Amino acid sequence: DDVLFARHEMEKAGKVLPIIAKIERPAAVKNLESIAKVADAMMVARALAELDPPQGSLAFIENVGNLVCPAAFDLGEAHKVVILSVTEGEDKPLKYPDMFRAADLMLVSKVDLAPYVSFDIAKAVDFAHRVRPGLEVIEVSATTGAGFGRWLAWLERGLKAVASERGDDVAAPSAPAAAIAGSAKG
Repeated sequence: DDVLFARHEMEKAGKVLPIIAKIERPAAVKNLESIAKVADAMMVARALAELDPPQGSLAFIENVGNLVCPAAFDLGEAHKVVILSVTEGEDKPLKYPDMFRAADLMLVSKVDLAPYVSFDIAKAVDFAHRVRPGLEVIEVSATTGAGFGRWLAWLERGLKAVASERGDDVAAPSAPAAAIAGSAKG
């Protein structure tokens, strides 16, 4: 009913915007099929309802190949992270500013390839900061493990902040996460 009401009110006002249904209450889970017929962007809600992750879990919502689309929607996420591969070119923040402007963090991936694809990391960071001053940047390499310690620490800080806002107990990092963070360079 809430989704239909919102859609009706937008139509009366002459505006049509996407409606993203956040499925939290048991009644909404029971009515998932009917909500899915009238709401937009239901993939995330359906997946979370089906997976039923435990409190304090970390879910990644990936968008492949389009740096514009995810910036326009609030999916209920705590943070937006944009991943810029050095093979894409350092000009992406200027070509697709919406995603970089909406991001809380930019991961520069495949940094070990930068010398071979003429990618100037400093220039890419400068372009990103023109679009989003103060954007945090972490350089990562899956080949060497560089930067993954910082990335995991960033994720853990975010989990603790969300848990603190909700009044949840903040647990220590899991053993696998601590082991990965301890073994990663950077």
